[in-house]
Amino acid sequence: MSLQAKDFLAKISSDLICFLEHGGEGNNGISNSTLLKAMLKGSLGVAVLNEIYYMMKSLMRERESENMIFDRKNVEKTIDCMRRDVIRFISCNGVVMSGLAICSHDYSHVLEKSGILTKIAFFLTTIYSPAVIAEILDWIGISEYDHSVYEKDSTILPFRKSKQDGRGIFSGFYNFLKKLFIEQSFPRLLLLTSLTPFINILIGNRLVPNVKYSATSNLVLDEYKHDPVVNQQLIETLEKKKYTSLFLSSYFLSLGHGISMNTLCYWGEERGWRDFMWNRLIKIEKLEKRKDAIDTLEFFKNSMLIGFISGLWNVPLTLAGINYGANNSRWGVIPMVLSHTLLSPLLCFVTQKIKNETNTIRDYGIISSFARGIYEAMGGLSQYLSDVSNAHDKRYGNILVGPNSLSSCATLALLNLGLFIALSHSTNRFSSTSKK
Repeated sequence: MSLQAKDFLAKISSDLICFLEHGGEGNNGISNSTLLKAMLKGSLGVAVLNEIYYMMKSLMRERESENMIFDRKNVEKTIDCMRRDVIRFISCNGVVMSGLAICSHDYSHVLEKSGILTKIAFFLTTIYSPAVIAEILDWIGISEYDHSVYEKDSTILPFRKSKQDGRGIFSGFYNFLKKLFIEQSFPRLLLLTSLTPFINILIGNRLVPNVKYSATSNLVLDEYKHDPVVNQQLIETLEKKKYTSLFLSSYFLSLGHGISMNTLCYWGEERGWRDFMWNRLIKIEKLEKRKDAIDTLEFFKNSMLIGFISGLWNVPLTLAGINYGANNSRWGVIPMVLSHTLLSPLLCFVTQKIKNETNTIRDYGIISSFARGIYEAMGGLSQYLSDVSNAHDKRYGNILVGPNSLSSCATLALLNLGLFIALSHSTNRFSSTSKK
């Protein structure tokens, strides 16, 4: 490599690190507010172009469909409608999340002075917007898709179909939950998910530079001392070296929180990502290739695409300083997107496995909500048993160690490799139908 090329790469690396490190908030930099507004405009642009493109494509299909077989015409129409709805879902969520992040970043003083009802509404809109958008698009899709295309593989239909069997929506939902927790595989998978902090310590921490095992909770103690929200009694407990008792109590509290509150919160996301979007991407794949199942590469391609987009969906709030703090708002984008991308295949695998075992057509994102709720709650406990080598790196503690950190990314990457090898040697293929 020539000297000029090395200088050029060094200049780019230096500028990139400066951009991520200092946030570009100076006079010569790009502020986070500017980035958030650009993401909002980009999402609006995608939404408009999507509607124009598929409107024109629909008109062209009508002209070219005279010589097309009727059944195939309906299939092509349904595929286009599903693709349009997937992009609608992505762009609408981008608009909502970017708008909320702008409010949180630029008008934080207004939110702080607002009433409790306004704060609750802001919170609920943030976590449940994917579920609301997915539900609206579900109703639109049911009126526009050709039902004969998926009546034997009704992953696009909601629980409402249970009315045909003389049961109501809530009856079908209750029976699903009952089967879910009676099946042996699901409790075992939840138990395995609860071991996340130990798996991260054994695997992830060894693969990330400057991260090491520590039984003294120094990483957590340093973060708590700079967090005005943390109870002073908790800090005193750590300073008295009651690490084991605090870790054990936090473990069971986090497990309960993951099963209850976290599951309810993450259902708002999973209803969109691992239910609405996953079912449509898989159905499009199967309709285009005229087959009943997908292979391993197709499974990873679609599941990682969903994870990548859900990671991007979290970027606005990360830039607003909510997930990693204001100082790490830009560095946090990297582990946020990467961890969501790597977690998605595991969530999709668990979802499909349990749906097949429980003979369930559609789970509405409930299975992945439980798994992700526990994973996110338990993942933060790895900070109790981790430390970084020097004081400078402690600033990046939540980027290096935690549920959406570089350490967890290393662990998830190895788990995905194992899953890929196992599925590649399996005779089974993924189908979005349940067992008959």
